[in-house]
Amino acid sequence: MQIESLLSHPQFKDVRKYRARWMARCPCHEDSTPSLSISTGADGRILMYCFAGCKISDILARIGLTSRDLFSSEDLKMWTVGKQRKANTENQNRSNPSTPTVNMEKIGQLARDWSLDFEHDFDAQKFLWQRRGISIDTARTWMIGVQNIQRNESGVVGATWTYPVFNAVPPRHISGIKFHRDPNPDGSQKCFWMPKGVSQTELLFPLLESFVLKPGEQIIVTPGELKALAYVSAGFTATSRTTGESAYWPQALAERFRDLHVILDPDHENSTAAKIFVKLATVALKPFVKTLEVVQP
Repeated sequence: MQIESLLSHPQFKDVRKYRARWMARCPCHEDSTPSLSISTGADGRILMYCFAGCKISDILARIGLTSRDLFSSEDLKMWTVGKQRKANTENQNRSNPSTPTVNMEKIGQLARDWSLDFEHDFDAQKFLWQRRGISIDTARTWMIGVQNIQRNESGVVGATWTYPVFNAVPPRHISGIKFHRDPNPDGSQKCFWMPKGVSQTELLFPLLESFVLKPGEQIIVTPGELKALAYVSAGFTATSRTTGESAYWPQALAERFRDLHVILDPDHENSTAAKIFVKLATVALKPFVKTLEVVQP
């Protein structure tokens, strides 16, 4: 389905264009002011989000459509192939744990599939906002995905977030996926990579060039990707180290912050890890930045 056909559906009232999306009255609740966002994703699929909390599945059922109708025929074919690839990869890894990691094309497809799963799960979106303060728009921009959702009668109570790791140099292909268990009650590894041992990856997330920073502007740097995205959701400019708080800062990386006002947020309950992050970042950045401050707990 094309977005024009959806916008002309008789149950969508008071449709208005707002920047790069449309707003309409949601057919699933008494909506005096348009609260249903309708837009087109980067891969061509139609995205919907009700700010009053109505589930997309309920909205589609009300207007007589299914999630398959949100794709064009070509997009649906690509999505179906991608889902099958993901299933084949998961089955292969379960049957043979020593199987070599999948290639970069499959890594990118998995990242897009899991991002799509997140796009169509309002409960997961709500949980991410409540737990991490990350908005749906920020999550969509940076391809946040979801796996292993845990639910009870009150909704989602646990999930594994996924987000892409990009190539070190343009073109910015997806070279890996990072996972974050949230929460992590069993004490096992909270963050992990796929594939393991990724080299030549971008060391910052979100990508620094996405902000088009000018000398004298401010940026927050933190070791946690999710914390950086929470800052971005709140309207700040922020990035994180994809390799963690104890990672070495190459000079070429530090030079990318030249003439900026940098604020370091250690964001770590472990005081030792926080001190390591601040010390390594300060030594590397101080020769290049305009000012350097540290957020105190």
